[in-house]
Amino acid sequence: MNSSPPQKKKSQISLSSMGLLYFAMFSISVMVNQQSRLFLYPSINESFWTHMAEDALIAIAISMVVVAASWGLNRFVPSVRRLSKSFARLFGALTLGECFMIAIFSAMGEEFFFRGMLQSWIGLGPASILFGLLHSGPGRKYLPWTLFAVVMGFVLGAVYEWRSNLLLPVAIHFLVNFVNLVAIGFLLPKRNQESLL
Repeated sequence: MNSSPPQKKKSQISLSSMGLLYFAMFSISVMVNQQSRLFLYPSINESFWTHMAEDALIAIAISMVVVAASWGLNRFVPSVRRLSKSFARLFGALTLGECFMIAIFSAMGEEFFFRGMLQSWIGLGPASILFGLLHSGPGRKYLPWTLFAVVMGFVLGAVYEWRSNLLLPVAIHFLVNFVNLVAIGFLLPKRNQESLL
């Protein structure tokens, strides 16, 4: 009789395919930026490090609010809780390193593409809606994810325009994704984890 604890299922999605998609988004936006100079960054002058330190604090504060909101929605909204369980099944058991890599690749690829390139061309509203549409899936169960992504598109785009620093939405996006991926993989209540097996 096998007395070892049950193992979480492996990922149902290809992490390497995700990485390639994000790398392509990042590469396309960087190539376009080399021709058009679209990306906004603070000027390197005497106030550069002050600006970057302020942006780091802003990134941490906004990320904390967004993570708290997503955890609150997960706790009190059944459709969001079901979606979290669905993501946990899709991603399977992720290591902290995998959580980090997914978070950094998605943040860099999506922010450089949507905020750095598309928002410069088509504006905040259309870029945010397209960002939300990228975060959709088959069926109505993914609708909360899509709506949350549209709202986040507006937040990230507004912060980008306010601070003129593409690294700020990248940092916010990274922190939110990393913390939520870790939560999906490690911090869901044990009874929820067991129901995923």
